[in-house]
Amino acid sequence: MHGGDLKEIVMEINKISEKELNNGYKKENINTNDMYDGMRIIIDTIRNNGKILIINDYDADGICSGYIMYNYLRNIISDIKKRDNINIYTLHPSANRNISFEENKEFFTQYDCIIFTDIGINMQEFISTALNYKINVIVIDHHIIDHHVLEGGKINREHIIIHPELFNGYPLSGSGTAMRFIEYIDNVCFNNKNKQYITEYLYIFAGLGTFADMVGYLGENRYYIL
Repeated sequence: MHGGDLKEIVMEINKISEKELNNGYKKENINTNDMYDGMRIIIDTIRNNGKILIINDYDADGICSGYIMYNYLRNIISDIKKRDNINIYTLHPSANRNISFEENKEFFTQYDCIIFTDIGINMQEFISTALNYKINVIVIDHHIIDHHVLEGGKINREHIIIHPELFNGYPLSGSGTAMRFIEYIDNVCFNNKNKQYITEYLYIFAGLGTFADMVGYLGENRYYIL
């Protein structure tokens, strides 16, 4: 593949014309039950001066998705001092995409809500511990849901899951899934057509994470990368 702008690269990878690319984007309807519940948890935590920890994977998509949530949540808090209630933690590659309870006990005493981005869908032991500590958990992930999480074909959990399979099965990246969530919050909570809380560079991060994770460059993914 030779050099060129992003649109040319996408067309070359997918063997399509510019017309097909421009007509290929359709933003599908989604099941918003978990999005609504997740939004309520986040807004209530912020209003009650609670603390939120965002835990993200260490790859490009994980870092981008974590930053999207971190930046957006800080943007919607008008009191600058209270923005310090939003914190972010990036997993180390040596952690093998897992979190040790013994090494991170402070998470369970310092925070009221934990948000996973691009990871967490199969971290049942850690999530169960957090729930036992009365911590609200929101998982924003796009990876394959392990069979241990499923029961009778349905997701068995007490926490919030924002996952493309619960929308329509389209293969979004972690960054794209995070963007979908904050767009929902912005539209429902603030009725904000101008998206003043969703700055333009958050879409750049969504596109970067999507492109780096190679989840496909058509459909809604095209919206984020072009």
